[in-house]
This record gives sequence, C-alpha cells and structure tokens, in this order.
Amino acid sequence: MSFGLQQIVEKIRTTLVVDLTAGVGAVARSIHYMQATANTKVEVGELPFVIFFPVSLARFDTFTSDGMDQVWQFNIIDHADNGILPTDAVMGKLYGNGVPGTSAPTYGLHRRKLSLSTNTMSEMEYLDGGVLFQGDPTAVGMFMQFGVKYEKG
Repeated sequence: MSFGLQQIVEKIRTTLVVDLTAGVGAVARSIHYMQATANTKVEVGELPFVIFFPVSLARFDTFTSDGMDQVWQFNIIDHADNGILPTDAVMGKLYGNGVPGTSAPTYGLHRRKLSLSTNTMSEMEYLDGGVLFQGDPTAVGMFMQFGVKYEKG
C-alpha cells in the first residue's frame, strides 16, 4: 500500500506557499519539508520560516479500503527579537478560516480536504500546538500538529 506521502507533501507545500509566502500578505519567508537549508537562519526583521514533516503514520484497514491516520508537525522558527507577532501570524494562517459545516477554508489547514488521486480521500484537522523550544536568546520556536486521515478505496 502506498501511504500517499508524496501527494500529501506536494498538496501541503502548495497550500502553504500560497497561504503563507505569496503576495503582500505574506507572513512567512519559506516552507521546507523535513529539514531547513543553510540559508534559513532568521535575522531581526525577517519573516519566520516553516518546516513540516510527518511524526506518526498509523495504518488502519476497513472492508472496502486501506487507510492511514497521519500526524504532521509544522515548526515555525523566528528570531527572538522579532517578538511574538510574526510567529502568531504564521500560526493563524496555518490554522486557517475553516468553519464547521461549510465549504473548505480559503486558507489554512484545519478542515482542509486535500485533492489527491482517484479513489483517495484526505482531510486535515488541527490537533495540538505549543512551544517547540525556548531559552535561545536568538530564536523562537513554536509548533502545530495537524492530523491527516488518508483513505484509499
């Protein structure tokens, strides 16, 4: 069984590039899968960057389909001297504007349905968030976790 990871990575990255880094309303400098590159050190006055990766891939089966409950973590890294507002803006955009019982959010990941290949379904929901690290005089780190239910019929 394919776990759909490549499709999900591409959909998440595409969504985040549009929602977080594009245009006048950009709140993040860059989006990275699994690891940051050498040029991701944040300086005073620069926008934060985001690193995302899977932390849990739990398989489940039904009579008619295979599936996986996935947990994806999004780390937001910023310079400590920038204050909390840039990080808070990224977290707000990551969460998004999804409303129960309505259509998909116009931005963000909570309640987002990822359009994947035929016979697959994938929905995201916010699970958890908090402080990634503290005590570093030059950096601030927060995290958010989103669940992805991937099902292939």
